[in-house]
Amino acid sequence: ALPGGKKKKYAQMGMRSGDLCLVYNIKTKKSAYAIFADVGPGTIAGEGSIYLATQLGIKTFIDKKGRIRGGTDTKDVLYICLPKSGKKPCNTISLKEIEELGDKAATLYGGKQKLIENFGKIAQ
Repeated sequence: ALPGGKKKKYAQMGMRSGDLCLVYNIKTKKSAYAIFADVGPGTIAGEGSIYLATQLGIKTFIDKKGRIRGGTDTKDVLYICLPKSGKKPCNTISLKEIEELGDKAATLYGGKQKLIENFGKIAQ
């Protein structure tokens, strides 16, 4: 999820539903692409799937009701938006397509590793 609120901050970033983000865990040094598919409050970014959490090395667990849970409230996770990178409808896209579209979009900024290096420096 990206920030929404009254000012629709995701739109100010040039993002639209279905676009991709490169998500990077500073602590584990793991990354994955994710689809922007949900809007949160205007001040909060960062809600993803359990699959994304496992790709980033974020621990998950099963709660008392048998539901899979996980996450982090720390600032160890970066969300690097890749405007105009998605494909509609986004609910029919495969993991392979997500990776291919993400890599294609990242090349506009020097590639996946360059994005991680540059934004990682800013975050530290």
